[in-house]
Amino acid sequence: MERFGLPACSVFPGGRGEQPSVALPIVHCHANFRAPIQVGDKLLVHLEPKRLNISSFEVGSRVLLGEQLVAHGCQRHVAIETNTRRRCALPDGVDRWLEASSLGKIQSL
Repeated sequence: MERFGLPACSVFPGGRGEQPSVALPIVHCHANFRAPIQVGDKLLVHLEPKRLNISSFEVGSRVLLGEQLVAHGCQRHVAIETNTRRRCALPDGVDRWLEASSLGKIQSL
């Protein structure tokens, strides 16, 4: 997400006691594992970010081993102000990332 103006330190607490103004905690997640994988397998991970509303988004994922779907899941995040713990609008960098993903401008990892 750094390509879209959102450095990790602006969302995740740093080691220097820095506190970001907005946090993106996971409020729901699930995963389904459909086939075994082994250490060393070359996996392709497709991320599918999607805005839910002004303060939340989810990231679906599909994990492939070759052409075989071996896992899929979803993480849902909500933006909160770190001081008050109240919902707030998503940071600008997250907005840019979600917009770019909806336009197909993000490649899989």
